[in-house]
Amino acid sequence: VTTYFGTDAKTVTVPAEAVMNPDYVAAAAPPPQPAAPAAQAKPAPSAAARACQAEVSRAATSGPIRFRTGKADLAAESEATLRRLVEAIKACPAVRVNVEGHTDNTGSSQRNQVLSRERATTVADFLAEAGIPSERITATGYGETRPVAPNDTDANKARNRRIGFTIEDLKGS
Repeated sequence: VTTYFGTDAKTVTVPAEAVMNPDYVAAAAPPPQPAAPAAQAKPAPSAAARACQAEVSRAATSGPIRFRTGKADLAAESEATLRRLVEAIKACPAVRVNVEGHTDNTGSSQRNQVLSRERATTVADFLAEAGIPSERITATGYGETRPVAPNDTDANKARNRRIGFTIEDLKGS
């Protein structure tokens, strides 16, 4: 299940002369620019994809998915949660799963971007090794760009260090 947000903003260019000189008279207005083609709306997710998202979310929140500090190595305590995720995803053969890695703001943003991608890839690899077809799995690292809480306390930073899962219908299903 994927949600997209967009805007319909226009950019207006005002010549510097018009700002600096109140007597400025613009030459003929430039020809109107052709409108950008409308983005094709994605179809609404199927009921099966929505149900799968709910099951995957339940499995993902049933226990921890943790890594060694500053590494993409899964902690042993993560295995039970990952096994529940595998079963939930196997029950949804008509969906694609995007594994999303997120970090807090500790360290450089470049390192956090790399670490989040590596962690998402580690989880995606676990899913593939457990029998989820790799063509149904993608991994994306968002680094520190999508916090769910301010990075102002240890507890909030811990909330931002997470793995998320987005479910979408496979094409043609």
